[in-house]
Amino acid sequence: MNKKIYLLIIAATFFSCSKQSKLQKDFLCKNTSFSNIETVEDFKGKFSIDIPKHWKTQLYFDDIQTQIITADTTKNFTNTYAINTEYNSGNLIINDAFTTKIKEELDNNNLHILKEQIDIFKEKKCYWTVSQGKKTKYDYYFFELFVKSNKKNYLRITTDIYGSENIDDRFCESLSIIETLKILN
Repeated sequence: MNKKIYLLIIAATFFSCSKQSKLQKDFLCKNTSFSNIETVEDFKGKFSIDIPKHWKTQLYFDDIQTQIITADTTKNFTNTYAINTEYNSGNLIINDAFTTKIKEELDNNNLHILKEQIDIFKEKKCYWTVSQGKKTKYDYYFFELFVKSNKKNYLRITTDIYGSENIDDRFCESLSIIETLKILN
C-alpha cells in the first residue's frame, strides 16, 4: 500500500475519533478534556454530570427542581466560569412563543443575543442562546440551553462567563462539561 494513502487513513481515523457534539462543532471548539473528574448526581437522581474534583459544587432541590451548581474557584473570577444545571418540572414547549419569551427576558436583563438556535441535544429537542452584556463593571457572557427531557420535565443549563479574556476557551470548556450530562430518569 502506498505510504501516503496509509498515512491519510491513519490521520482520518485519528480525527474521526474525536467526539465533538454538534454544539461544540457549531462553536468551532477543540476537544477539551479534564483530569481527576467525578460524576456528580443531583439529589433526586434525575441527572448526573462529570466535574473536576477540585471544583466547588453545590446541590439544591425543592418541589419543582433539582440543581447542580459548579465552578472552578481556584481561578480568578474573570478567568473561570460557572455552570448551573437544573432539572425542572413543567411542560416545555419549544416554539416561537417560547423563544420570544426568552429573548424578552434576556433583553430585560440588558443582554443582547449573539447567537441562538432550536437544535437537538442528547437526541432531544432544545433551544440555546449565547448573549452578551455587562454585569457590574465586567463584560458578561451568558449561555442558556433548554432541553425537553420528557412530557413533564425539562433541563435548563447555563454558563456564566465574566471578563473579556479567553472567552472562546472558557465557553468551549464549559460545553465539554455540559456534554457529559446524563439524563437518568
